[in-house]
Amino acid sequence: MSRHPRRIVISDLNPVLADGMRIILQHDAFLSDFTIISLTETDPGALARIAPDILIVDPWPTLYPSESPAEAFAGLAATTMLIGYCHGITSIQARSLILAGFRGLIPKTLPSHDLARIIIAVICGGVYLHDSFSEKELQIVSVTDHRDDATDLSDREAEVLRHVALGSSMKEIANLLQISTKTVDTYKNRANQKLNLRSRSDIVRYAIQSGWMN
Repeated sequence: MSRHPRRIVISDLNPVLADGMRIILQHDAFLSDFTIISLTETDPGALARIAPDILIVDPWPTLYPSESPAEAFAGLAATTMLIGYCHGITSIQARSLILAGFRGLIPKTLPSHDLARIIIAVICGGVYLHDSFSEKELQIVSVTDHRDDATDLSDREAEVLRHVALGSSMKEIANLLQISTKTVDTYKNRANQKLNLRSRSDIVRYAIQSGWMN
């Protein structure tokens, strides 16, 4: 039985904003395998029936006034990657969203050219919290910050890791840098050994913490 095409659903009460985001994401080559839908539906039950692979939604402040985020999104978080796209919120609200299963929190003031990169980082296994949501105050289990180790990487090793974090294949990186795929793999492996990174998710997390996704 074939699986439905992967879907990104953008849910916002402002149809102009939702459709604008859809257009931006449709122009990103990495997301070309996704069907991208924009709509003004905000009911979590209805969104769960749509069964998106990724849901970009504004959960605050008035959409679900009688429910906690965990209650509102309980039917979605198990099968859908949730990304909150909202105006300024408190660290307490941000923490409640993360605990409810959200993989990313980004402000509506984010420049459009950064939007696709952050969504790709989440798809690749990262968790993204914009600085304006006071990540330090959330007290979520954190990963070791490797930023001081970046100086140990050569320029080419760092460049390869950045492209890996953004979802590029070894062949795509090789074509871009005009080197062989074997050389790309060598740079990636050296960087991983230096930084003790073991998976693509580790690379994405390192890239986010290092500010490469900003």
